[in-house]
Amino acid sequence: MHQQIRRTAGILYVVTALVSGYWASYLIGRASIGGPWSWWYVTTLGASVLLLVGGVHIVLPQVRRGWLVAIAAGISLLPWNLGAWHREGVTFAVVVALGSWAGLALASAWRRPSVVAFIASVVLAAWWTPASVHNVGTYFSPKPPSFDPMQLVWILVPSVLVITSLITAATSSRSPVAVG
Repeated sequence: MHQQIRRTAGILYVVTALVSGYWASYLIGRASIGGPWSWWYVTTLGASVLLLVGGVHIVLPQVRRGWLVAIAAGISLLPWNLGAWHREGVTFAVVVALGSWAGLALASAWRRPSVVAFIASVVLAAWWTPASVHNVGTYFSPKPPSFDPMQLVWILVPSVLVITSLITAATSSRSPVAVG
């Protein structure tokens, strides 16, 4: 039973990472709202990759740390146009790989595999919560830019996933288990 709950939490982390990573990549590509010059979008992309690594680590605990760090570095290179942003893309991949390695080392040392997901979820919540509150306030303002209910869903889905991941990681990181 406990193993099934842990796997479900890992799947939640992976889904959250994919959704928030998609949005971070999308926002990085939009030069009109900050583009690649905004540190928050790059930080949320890195946290999304870290959350993905944490989710894979929980769902597939037999995968070695070295492979997870290599996956983090490889995925980190995907959203970058390496022809134009070579130095920045490689630097980002190295930083995310080092962050993944450090998070996995902490998880192993503390025997709590959800530490990686907790760290990533805190960073993601720091961005998504205020952004979603602002966007919901704009949506319900006297003159909203759009009355489309699906737009409200797209605003709330990442925040709900991130907050759920944060709560799940916080509660599940209290129970020690064997970590590889």
